Amino acid sequence: TLKLIMEKLPDSDFIQIHKSYVVSKKAIQSISTDSVCINDNNFPIGNSFKNKLFDEFINTKLLKR
Repeated sequence: TLKLIMEKLPDSDFIQIHKSYVVSKKAIQSISTDSVCINDNNFPIGNSFKNKLFDEFINTKLLKR
């Protein structure tokens, strides 16, 4: 399951953005209110994952304002 995969990946490098998607933090090119862009592909952000994603990127200053 994705949960088991997440347990094996380092939290510092990967983040779950949707019930079906885990992405590398370093690969994220941009974040909008509903999606994450990686290599010109947009991946949806699940409602239950938005707060963690935005908090993490704002707190670590990886998100440009």
